[in-house]
Amino acid sequence: MIKNYYESFKNKTINMELSELNKEIKNWTKEIKDDPFYSFAYYKRGFAYFSARKLDEAIEDFTKAISLDSDDEWAYTYRGLANHALGNKKEAIRDWEVAADMGNQLAREALNRYSK
Repeated sequence: MIKNYYESFKNKTINMELSELNKEIKNWTKEIKDDPFYSFAYYKRGFAYFSARKLDEAIEDFTKAISLDSDDEWAYTYRGLANHALGNKKEAIRDWEVAADMGNQLAREALNRYSK
């Protein structure tokens, strides 16, 4: 089911045009400026960066989301996917293990596929 998740984003960025992703990034940046402790805003901006293949920025935002809400299983999952896409296998596996322990199915699938 996970069939190289990042590759699917490279081929079709969840039906979002790059301009739409840039708008999303801008909107979430405004939310963060209004409330710098809003962990969900960092996750959503990180997801937009991830979708736009701006992986370093995505990792930075997922890391901030996790620092504000250590129970954010999706931030761990997508930080793992971004790290995996950058070739950082150890970091990816570490994040997927945390997310899988929280019950995240995508993280479990990523572990099963890539941790061997």
